[in-house]
Amino acid sequence: MQSVGFLRQAKEDVTDYDAYSRALRFNQKLWSFVQTSVLDSTSRISGTLRINILNLSLFIDSHTIKSLVEPEAEKLDVLIDINVNIARALVDGSRVSKPH
Repeated sequence: MQSVGFLRQAKEDVTDYDAYSRALRFNQKLWSFVQTSVLDSTSRISGTLRINILNLSLFIDSHTIKSLVEPEAEKLDVLIDINVNIARALVDGSRVSKPH
């Protein structure tokens, strides 16, 4: 996932604020797309899952703003972990065999 790569690079040198903020903004755009997709009236995502994804995206928005205001490498860890875990779940879910 490209956003994870950007965040990991930014974590290596938070003194490069341009790269740091670019990585955070890229990740936030990704999550804005997720928010829009989940809120789409044609989305087939269940109510509970929809609420959980939206709550997670609100946390990411808030955490991103805090990270931009006070740059710290450790703040990127939570965003990296969330993205990695979501990506793993999506890959694992796609591997589940579907009944014929």
